[in-house]
Amino acid sequence: MYKKLDLPGEAPLNSTRCETILKEALSETPRVLVVDEAQWLDTRAFEFIRELWDDEDTRLAVVLVGAETCYQKIKNRPALDSRILVWQRYKPLTPAEVLTVIPKYHPLWADVPADELLWIDDVACHGNFRQWAKITYLLWDEHGGTDAKGPGSAGPPQPAAPEGAAAPFPPYSRDLVRAVLSRLDPTQRHVD
Repeated sequence: MYKKLDLPGEAPLNSTRCETILKEALSETPRVLVVDEAQWLDTRAFEFIRELWDDEDTRLAVVLVGAETCYQKIKNRPALDSRILVWQRYKPLTPAEVLTVIPKYHPLWADVPADELLWIDDVACHGNFRQWAKITYLLWDEHGGTDAKGPGSAGPPQPAAPEGAAAPFPPYSRDLVRAVLSRLDPTQRHVD
């Protein structure tokens, strides 16, 4: 946290001094502390987060993101549990949500037919947005990232798009998607 707050020098080895510096920094401006994979935190870490939140001078909102075990860990700590305002459970995207969200998520998906998006979701993503992000990243990388190439992608980069216009993308290819999916899980065959 010391480094993420961009505080000068190294974090003090003395935990009391380090905590004081962190609290001072957190009192300067409102902040949101997002802790991903919170199910891996131990009791001491949960208590430290609670103490930061409780401090009258810190201007801190806390978001804990974690798997089901995170919920149980927090429920087992009444002092922390009583401070949780909202619990939010995330569910996989429905097929209708996939068709609405994914084409807007990245221009790579904007012109992909609905049946192809549903095929990808069925064989690989199962409504999991993180899986969609992985596939999007790998396809984007296959297309040369910011240097999107033309059809066939073996040739030189296309000329830059006019200012304000989106860079062109090669046409959708199920074969390329299959290749990307095999990079994610080489033990699976992705057939029609």
